[in-house]
Amino acid sequence: MDVSMNATLELLDNAQFDQSVMADIIAAIDQSVIVAITNAQGKIISVNKPFCEISKYSASELIGQDHKIVNSGYHSKTFFKEMWRTIGNGEVWKGEICNRAKDGSLYWVQTTIVPFLNEKGKPYQYISIRTNITEQKNAQHYEHLAYHDELTGLQNRRKLRMTYEQMMKNSKRKEGYAFLLIGINRFKIINESFGHHIGDLFLVNIASILTEIVNIYGQVYHYGSDQFVVMCKNKDALRLINAILFRFNDLFEVDRFEFYSSVSIGVRYSVLEVASFDEVIRTADIALMNAKERKGNYYVEYQTAMNTKFQDHILFEKKLRNAIRNQDFLLYYQPKYHVHTKKIVDVEALIRWYDEDFGWVSPELFIHFAEQLGLSTAIDEFVIETACRQAVLWQKTLPEPIKIAINISPLHLKEKKFVDTLEYILKKNNCNPTLIEIEITENSLMHNSDILTKTFSELKKLGVTIALDDFGKGYSSLSYLKTFPIDTLKIDRDFIRGIHENTNEENMIRAIIGLAKIFNMKVVAEGIETVMEQSIVEKSNCDYLQGYLFSKPLPAKEIEALLV
Repeated sequence: MDVSMNATLELLDNAQFDQSVMADIIAAIDQSVIVAITNAQGKIISVNKPFCEISKYSASELIGQDHKIVNSGYHSKTFFKEMWRTIGNGEVWKGEICNRAKDGSLYWVQTTIVPFLNEKGKPYQYISIRTNITEQKNAQHYEHLAYHDELTGLQNRRKLRMTYEQMMKNSKRKEGYAFLLIGINRFKIINESFGHHIGDLFLVNIASILTEIVNIYGQVYHYGSDQFVVMCKNKDALRLINAILFRFNDLFEVDRFEFYSSVSIGVRYSVLEVASFDEVIRTADIALMNAKERKGNYYVEYQTAMNTKFQDHILFEKKLRNAIRNQDFLLYYQPKYHVHTKKIVDVEALIRWYDEDFGWVSPELFIHFAEQLGLSTAIDEFVIETACRQAVLWQKTLPEPIKIAINISPLHLKEKKFVDTLEYILKKNNCNPTLIEIEITENSLMHNSDILTKTFSELKKLGVTIALDDFGKGYSSLSYLKTFPIDTLKIDRDFIRGIHENTNEENMIRAIIGLAKIFNMKVVAEGIETVMEQSIVEKSNCDYLQGYLFSKPLPAKEIEALLV
């Protein structure tokens, strides 16, 4: 029995109180603490009013029951087994217990259980004296949440900042420390492909791996989303970096899915010599972005010269966002010609961007950059809107309507509202859906086949056609042609470029076209630049031709001149 309990019982035992004073003392105790008395078997034989109030059970509901009636399931069987072993031996037990009230709410109580012993020293009943500590426990819980990531359990960026600032105050800077800012590459694709649940499990898995690798040599923090930070001594940094990069060469198994991933690491040494925490993160982030440009598992140490490049990066992002906001893009159109008549049958819309400082910006550059920033959907919607207006205008002014093919990014295609947004834009512009073709790449078809099947079904109901672009460039699979309702197959230019007669390349072209015909698809050969390439494709039973041999991408007015 603890000292305070001994003192209380000794006071009551030795003091000379008349019955009325004793009654007052008992009443005071009864009002201030939660009391229950149980028999030797643990059945409740008496409870006081505070017990009923906190448990929300009446006395009649509690008496005759054991304490399982308020068991929350929070504690293990071992916890209660140890408690019963203690009081069964005639010893006082003290601890914190989480109970569940009648209405399902949880509450915490600081508990002291005192066994009452018979003449043989065996317990014949127990009295439990409790105080409500729910508010204190909640405060501890909220404090934990304030400094820890709820998903991974790791300390968060707030704790990282606090730790850094505390070290800046206390450190004599005799020993250098490093920040390793770790970014999980392609995490957004993993999230979109397998679902957010798998993405969350993957982050938990990474947290466990990093914690195991770092061990006693540093501290791991979940900085946010797909980024982690390892804080360690300068001398341990390179060893930890190599261990992390090595682990990411392995296959990851998450739930029933298997996939590879990679990390980029930005390294900032001697962080306690930097002016502020924000500056440490800024420079580590610059190094991280440089590492990401190298692709795959890579790390880069921060160098002062990187600042200029980073400023260019920031300027480019600002200009791109302004261009999206102000719709400063243009659409050019590259014609597709019928293989026999050589007439233009439709066109492909290709986005262009001219900036006063940068000049004509490569579409490959700014589209890739937009995808990294999550801006590809906004660009796609600009293209759809502009193409629909142009298709309607040509329908009114040209002898025959011209279909316009629109390239859609993989991430946009998998958005739940993609078809709804497309339908809204079509109706808004009074555009017949048959005037629009959606071009997708093979990579768009990887994973999430159920979602894509639903999307394609809705597109077909809407009336737009679907083209598979760059066939043969990515993960060519016959199952794509069989599974998805594709209308047009576009042979990637890499198969066309430099082709000669009576070669394996010619046989490959014939095989691809033959395969498409089996599935009743039209075939476009893109990237034709020589007469030889044209001749071979025409003899292979291709339907449409596209390439600089016939026409480069042109503004709408110049396309109209070709059609009139």
